[in-house]
Amino acid sequence: MINQQTGYLKPLQMLFSALLIGLTMASTVLYFFIERPKSEQSDVLLTNILPSVMLSMVVLGYFLFNMRLKAMAEETELDAKKALYRSASLVKWAMFEGATMLALIGYFFLDIDALLLGLVASLAHFAIHFPSRQRVLRELAIDDID
Repeated sequence: MINQQTGYLKPLQMLFSALLIGLTMASTVLYFFIERPKSEQSDVLLTNILPSVMLSMVVLGYFLFNMRLKAMAEETELDAKKALYRSASLVKWAMFEGATMLALIGYFFLDIDALLLGLVASLAHFAIHFPSRQRVLRELAIDDID
């Protein structure tokens, strides 16, 4: 059974929260306290490539996570499934965090205004993947009896 008392879900939620809070704090501090460089010309190559790389990272995160979910379906032991889920979640979150960091870098340091929306969208996308009990049970394809 996966619940708060098993010690499985709480550390996963704490790690996720730490990643999200860190990204949010970094974005907030940079937005309010760092003056963006004023350039007369933004790099067209970076303006076109950076959003594509960000999107690729998100897609790759989903792809790798889904590959691990398929491997978990073949597992019969709950502890093995939980370990695979934890590692798959960390990889997915790392890819999402990387995309958010690229948006942050692009907006604040490369003076690409269009990435402000990408930064906000990336933070929101990351936030909706909070590892709730229902999400973990659904993605692990187990029920409360396990």
